[in-house]
Amino acid sequence: TAPKEATKATGLHGGTSGLKRVWKYRITDLDKLPREFLMPNEAAIKAKMKALGSDGLQSAKIEGLEFFVEASTSFRS
Repeated sequence: TAPKEATKATGLHGGTSGLKRVWKYRITDLDKLPREFLMPNEAAIKAKMKALGSDGLQSAKIEGLEFFVEASTSFRS
């Protein structure tokens, strides 16, 4: 399992930066989406994502959903 923060660095003057990876989804075909997600039930989708874990999401197939990673960076000084 990949760490939650893929990269973290500290600068010479005490500043830090980091990279955070968050799995998200987008509906690609509403007609193919399983009935349990038709609302779409975001809590049920997130629970399924958590159950699969980040490694499972790369190969997970749920018709009508696409799993993807959204990366963000943060900087503090």
